[in-house]
Amino acid sequence: VLMAGAELSMFASHVPSRERELGTLRFLLWTVLTQMGTNIFFLLSMLLLRRQTLDKRTKRRYNLFCNQGLWPIVMVCATLRALKNPNVLVNVLGMAEVQARWYPISLVSALSFFNGSVQWDSCAAVAYGYVHESLELGRRGLPSEARMRSLETHFCRRLVRQGILGGNWLPISGFGNGWQQQHLRQAFELFSGLGRRLGN
Repeated sequence: VLMAGAELSMFASHVPSRERELGTLRFLLWTVLTQMGTNIFFLLSMLLLRRQTLDKRTKRRYNLFCNQGLWPIVMVCATLRALKNPNVLVNVLGMAEVQARWYPISLVSALSFFNGSVQWDSCAAVAYGYVHESLELGRRGLPSEARMRSLETHFCRRLVRQGILGGNWLPISGFGNGWQQQHLRQAFELFSGLGRRLGN
């Protein structure tokens, strides 16, 4: 239960900002690519560990480890955010402050310590996050903003206007299209009316 709560808390603090940065359509593609990437890293690490281990019982344990759920996405988002401002001091689980560039490794170390075993899924996600940032996979692996904006304009108008599953659809950067501006004008704005002075 505690891990599920921590997972949801980390998800809420890291993942929405990534969606705002990319827009919903590119974020969905990025999520698929990131899950594939972290799974490849995880499977390769399990394969290497099995080959290096002589004990048959330990080898069988590596077959049972899994990489699933929201956690890999959360760890990649946390890694990418940390690498954007590498010199900022960041608090690690309320225990210590480290430079942001070391935050992902410190977080995995702390989680492994508290769980009493190495968290291989987190290690794979952090490793993928460092590779993602160094190879600029977010820019090279995704379709361009112009192409995705064109897709949204021609095929996703209803989603952008009405959202999906009760949530808002975030368009690709900016609000250049007329139908998006119209949708924004219809939204409620605090203190946007003419107003009246009280007491007159």
